[in-house]
Amino acid sequence: MEENKQKNSRRRLNSLILLVAFTAIMLIVSTYAWFSTQRNVTISNLVGTVKVAEGLEISLDADKWSQEVDFSQYSDQTTLKQLYGSAEHNIIPTELLPVSSNGAEGIEKAEIPFYRGVNEDTKKLNSIVTVDGLNSSTTATDAKYPGYYAIDLFLRNSSRINTEGGEEQGTAKETLQLSSGSTVAVKAGGSDTTGLQNTPRVAFAMFKDTAAVDALQDATLAATTGEGKTIEDVAIWEPNSNAHVPYIVTNYNDITWKDADATGYLAATAVAGKAKYTATEKIPTYALTADSATAASFTDLYNWDGTTNESLKKQISLQTDAGDTAAVKNLISVSSPETAIYTKNPTGDVKQFQIKKNTIIRLRMYVWLEGQDPDCVNYASHGGGIEVDVGLCKGEVVG
Repeated sequence: MEENKQKNSRRRLNSLILLVAFTAIMLIVSTYAWFSTQRNVTISNLVGTVKVAEGLEISLDADKWSQEVDFSQYSDQTTLKQLYGSAEHNIIPTELLPVSSNGAEGIEKAEIPFYRGVNEDTKKLNSIVTVDGLNSSTTATDAKYPGYYAIDLFLRNSSRINTEGGEEQGTAKETLQLSSGSTVAVKAGGSDTTGLQNTPRVAFAMFKDTAAVDALQDATLAATTGEGKTIEDVAIWEPNSNAHVPYIVTNYNDITWKDADATGYLAATAVAGKAKYTATEKIPTYALTADSATAASFTDLYNWDGTTNESLKKQISLQTDAGDTAAVKNLISVSSPETAIYTKNPTGDVKQFQIKKNTIIRLRMYVWLEGQDPDCVNYASHGGGIEVDVGLCKGEVVG
C-alpha cells in the first residue's frame, strides 16, 4: 500500500495542474434565446491559479516562470490584455456574450474564429457575423464585439526524450489531460436551476512553433508568437454535457436529427428525424462556421439533419458528465472522427491532443458561452454567474 502511494506521488510530480477560475456576473433585464442581444452581462475579476510540479512550468509572459500563476493579482482586468511585447495579445471582454465556434476552423490560422447571430423567435437565427478578435474597437453593444476570453499560456515541458525508444527532439509528444477536480458551476449565490453552468466551453489552441526548453523570453517570444505563427491543433472541453434543466428539456427540445446522431446519442428512437433528449443525455452541438456567416441566417437553427443547414458543423469535444470530477480524462483533438465521440456504440479512435516533449509551447486558452448549445437561452442567463476550474495534467492514469 505504501509503495503504491509513493508511486502515485512520483507520478503526480510529472503532472501540470492548471486551475483557472473566473466569475461572470449576469445582470438580466431582457429575454432572448441565444441571449446574444443582451448587453448587460458583465465580468468580475478573473481569478485563478496555475500550479505545476516537477517537469512542467508555466508563464503568462515567457519570462516569469513558476509553479503557480494567480490571476487574482490582476485587479485591473485591462492589464491582462498585454503581458509581453508592445501590443495587446489577450482578449479580455468587459461583457461575456454568447458566440459559437467548432474550433477546427482555427487550425492553420493565428486565432480560432467565432461567430454570433441574433435569435428572434426561438428557432430563427439572423444577422450572423464573424465577431472581432484582437484589437477590436467595438463595444459590447456592437454585434461584432468579441465577448469571450483568449489568453496565452506558455508551458515549459521538460519531459525527457526517450532516444533509446526511438523518440526524437521535435517529434516526441505526450497527451495533455483534463485533471480531476475540473468543474464548471454556478457561482455562490446563483441559481443552478437555470442551467447556466451547462453553456460554457473551454478550448486550448496549441501553436506549431516551439522554443528550446531553456530559451529565454526574447527567444521564446520570437519562436512562438508574432506574424506567421499558426495553430497546429485544438481541444475543446464541454463540461456538464449530460445535464439539461427541466425548462430546457421542456421548451428547447425540438431538434431535427440526422440518423447517425439520433442512434449515437439518444435512447429514444427518432421518427422522421424527431426525438426528444432527456435531462441526463449528452447531445452534440452544431456550431456556426464561416459559411454560416455567409448564409447570414437560419430558419431553424436546431435543424441538424446534416443537409438543411450544411454550414453548421459538429463541435468535436471532450464531453464530461456533471459531477464527474474524480477521473482524469485525455483531451481530444477537434480533428477526431465524429463517430468516435458517440456515447452509444462509438466507432474509430479519437485523436489525442498532444504536446511536444522537452520544449516550450504556446497554448492559447479560450473560454466562451456556446450560443448553439440548446442550454444557452435567456433562461440560463438568469443564473447569476459561473465559476470555472480547469485542471491540466500529463502522465496520469485515465479513469
